[in-house]
Amino acid sequence: LTTKKKVAIIVGVLIVLVLVSNLFTNRSRLDSPYMSWSNNNSEEQELPQFKWDDIVLKDIIPETTSLQGRIISNSKERLSLEVYDITENEYNDYVDKAKEKGFTIETNQISGSFEGYNEAGYKIELDYSTYSKKISIRVDSQMELKEIAWPDNEYAKVIPEPESKLRKIERNSESGFTIYIGNTSKDSFKNYIETCKEQGFNINIYETIDSFTAKNSDEYKIEVKYEGNKIVRISMDERIFDIDIEIKCSENLIFSKYDVKVYIDTETTSDGTIKHGKEEKYTKRFKAGPHFIKFVNVEDSDVTGKIEFNIDKKETVKITINCTSSKINAKVTNLADIEAKKVKMVDVKGLTLDKAKEKIKGAGFENIKEESDDGSSIWVDSYWTVREQSVAPNEEVMSNTEIVLKCYKPETKTETSTTTTTPTYSSYEKKDPYDDIDHKYDAREAFEKAIEDECPWGVKFHWIVGLIASRYEGNGEYFFKVKVTITNAYGTKRETTAEGRVNAAQGNEVTYTYIY
Repeated sequence: LTTKKKVAIIVGVLIVLVLVSNLFTNRSRLDSPYMSWSNNNSEEQELPQFKWDDIVLKDIIPETTSLQGRIISNSKERLSLEVYDITENEYNDYVDKAKEKGFTIETNQISGSFEGYNEAGYKIELDYSTYSKKISIRVDSQMELKEIAWPDNEYAKVIPEPESKLRKIERNSESGFTIYIGNTSKDSFKNYIETCKEQGFNINIYETIDSFTAKNSDEYKIEVKYEGNKIVRISMDERIFDIDIEIKCSENLIFSKYDVKVYIDTETTSDGTIKHGKEEKYTKRFKAGPHFIKFVNVEDSDVTGKIEFNIDKKETVKITINCTSSKINAKVTNLADIEAKKVKMVDVKGLTLDKAKEKIKGAGFENIKEESDDGSSIWVDSYWTVREQSVAPNEEVMSNTEIVLKCYKPETKTETSTTTTTPTYSSYEKKDPYDDIDHKYDAREAFEKAIEDECPWGVKFHWIVGLIASRYEGNGEYFFKVKVTITNAYGTKRETTAEGRVNAAQGNEVTYTYIY
């Protein structure tokens, strides 16, 4: 090699070494646990400082050993504080000091997390990250409750009124209703849940030691949660139904044989096109209440038609449209009503529920509803016996009439005792092959794996202090919702919530996930 070539090679090698060195230096900075969530791609940021005297609630909680961090929220109602440069021992000492400060009521403590109340009603929540050596501190003052009357709205009318008059309405609108109830002990909380069951909220029950969720026959869903410190939250969301829509376009022999665009609850974005003389099916999620479908001639947008209908239950909306030169005629055809005919009712009293349903369907009825006499959910029909039927035997009614069967759990006797026992609720649950602890944990592991895949830099699940929902919803499907701490590419952590569904019947297939 010539001298010039040797020099060129050496210079090239040096350039490569410098670039590689810069790459690792920048990567090291990016991986720093002290980088902010929105990094500016190059320079490491210095940790911010705060003054303890600036904290409004400084007398309520113990002072931290480090003043490196940031104050996120600072008022007499709430403190949100992140403190860095805290060792694990210092965090454990801080938890002990919080208890010395009086946070000893309804405490919940696991590794890296602590929460509890003091006598004044303040709640403290601590979360520690060993990776970033950061402690997150949140303090909320006691909720301000007043004696107010029970509201007069759609939701409050269908749920029982709690005994305590100390209340705070957080949400009261068409989209839902949320109210906090004070002065409610855990025993009163349990009694209220039993009242909810008695008043019809006994469908799809999910119940834990401090929460209750259920629906009634009108698809109203109630969520009752013991928040702590004798406060209970009652929440209801607007009813939502998955509705099948079947639209048939009548065929014309000669004229007006155009195709039709369909607009469901919108004037702008088409949901599809129906070929002339054909039929299309749609599945849409509707809120309870009025809705409309607009039809537009694909060849002439001035030729339209519109139909309005009301959703109050889960059903199939069947529509027939007829095309003319000036407009599109549309009407809802409730085939269940049109095809209904008089049928003689059969006698099913004393039969098990499964046999009773089979006999009633054989007579020509399809609209069958069961109710338990004790308010519990009916999981396995063969364990229940029909006590009453809403239509008397031999009475002739329309075939689409709702048949209500009132059922009870028969007593069983053992060979060694004359004492009668009633099968427990859990004994019925176990008849579902996927509703057991093993399937639940397998499903939860699948859910965790899916969330971990979405958060490749790290995620921590707070299953003990941050559990929101962990329930079996039938047909092999589990639903999970839990507070998590996620880490981004720069090592910074964020508190949020993750939820998802897993189908145990399909090999623990994760059908849905969402991180707030």
